[in-house]
Amino acid sequence: VDVLERKLKGAHIKRMKEGLCNPEADQIFIETLRNLERIGDHADNIAYDVLMDT
Repeated sequence: VDVLERKLKGAHIKRMKEGLCNPEADQIFIETLRNLERIGDHADNIAYDVLMDT
């Protein structure tokens, strides 16, 4: 998930520099990426705990 986040963020920054996105979309996209990355981290933690309990 972390690698995908970095790739998507890099592509988004490129689009912003080229003027293909507006600033409002930028804020929403970055916040969405951050939240998805956190969800992925939580899923990893849950999976680890489940595996350690068995």
